[in-house]
Amino acid sequence: MSARKKLHMKLTKMAAPLKLPTGHQRGRDDMPSIEGFIKDGLDPVHAVYAFVQNITSFFGEVVSALPEMEQFAKIVAKAEDEYMPSRPPMSPLTHSFFTTWAFYDLRFDGTDTLASCLIEANDVVGMNPDQLDALKKLAASRMGIYQHVGLDGTHIRLRELITDAEFICHSGSGYRGRSGELWYVRLLPPLLPDL
Repeated sequence: MSARKKLHMKLTKMAAPLKLPTGHQRGRDDMPSIEGFIKDGLDPVHAVYAFVQNITSFFGEVVSALPEMEQFAKIVAKAEDEYMPSRPPMSPLTHSFFTTWAFYDLRFDGTDTLASCLIEANDVVGMNPDQLDALKKLAASRMGIYQHVGLDGTHIRLRELITDAEFICHSGSGYRGRSGELWYVRLLPPLLPDL
């Protein structure tokens, strides 16, 4: 049985369901709302993805202590010590880069990711449909190598090196770059097709 199925069974049997923030309440003092992210200057679509990233992080903190997630916790702890040390030499990896790898790319039992576990457990966790959709888009995303091919207003045009597909993107970091640069990034689709 897969880790996500075992975890789902465990969470279903637990006396109290997990209480994850919904976006309209804070849930935790250190977890801003979607509205808070927007107020702080994030693009609204970026704010939703950032909020779902926080939900995933909170879920990971809660379930990583469970025996069903022992392998995940061990792999992430070892990788964090190696790639995100709290001592010199410091890593060039950002916290965001590391956590998106740990949540959406790391297949800790060969097939499951933390995101697939959260998706499976949503009947217990209770994310709303929009949050679940954003999580599924994050879970389906991947890192890729793109060439900066110019600007389109406030957005950046990136061309994927393998497929030659071009994308008009919002840069979450605010970095606008220059034509010709190569970017190693995780592109996320708009939450609604017309965005």
